[in-house]
Amino acid sequence: MRRGADKPNWPFTFNGNCQLARSGPPVYYFTGGVPGSSFMLDLAGGSNHGILATNGVGTVPTWKFGNGGGNAIFLPGSPGNRVQPRVTLTNIQGNVPVTVALWAKHALTANGLVYEVYCNFGDDAANKEIFLARNPTGQAYFEFGAGAGAVTGTTTLAAGVWYHICAVYTGAATFLYINGVQEGTTAYSAANIGNTQASFGAYKNAGVYILEMAGLIEEIPVFKRALSANEVWQLYDRKTRWQFRWQSNPLILSRSGGGIFAPGG
Repeated sequence: MRRGADKPNWPFTFNGNCQLARSGPPVYYFTGGVPGSSFMLDLAGGSNHGILATNGVGTVPTWKFGNGGGNAIFLPGSPGNRVQPRVTLTNIQGNVPVTVALWAKHALTANGLVYEVYCNFGDDAANKEIFLARNPTGQAYFEFGAGAGAVTGTTTLAAGVWYHICAVYTGAATFLYINGVQEGTTAYSAANIGNTQASFGAYKNAGVYILEMAGLIEEIPVFKRALSANEVWQLYDRKTRWQFRWQSNPLILSRSGGGIFAPGG
């Protein structure tokens, strides 16, 4: 195993058999930061690091051991608590194909009353947004604002369990995958993502952050293209998924052969 202290050099091959990066890398890739750091790091964009904020006040986040050997950000579900990138995410505005994926583990069982938001991109006032959450009955839910293109998963997302959740918009339909398996699709072609301010772990509504998630999230790549079903599986599968280990500053990447090394994969 060899180690490098810099971010990935796109494109590259994952374990010699994953073509995901060759087909087009993510435009953003948010993942767990260095313990003691204030930032969730963007490995793709470099300068779009997210900072944990509560009601507009930046704080040092609590990092917990994640699903794949790295660090995940802990979201306590308190009012207004979210991760906010430092800059507007300009690469995914308009009616463009897009894919957003993440790993999530909820701290609480769905209560039948409120959504818990994983991420929200766009202009909520104009309903030009990506909205990805767990719905009140416990299933993953994806829409473009005001129910546009809405698609709901079938798996009930239990507390204390890691799930890989992936939302895809092709320009003609929305798709939702749980643990690499498609669980729903809706024909839709009118998406229009607005001023792409983003938040993770909460929903921005009229300038106020609500619907906070309680739990952990990590490994959030954003692609300006629609991933195929096979590529979504590669994000999920331990043999091909992106595997970053955070030990201390600088970043340590574990690699095997020509690709990312996934322990246990």
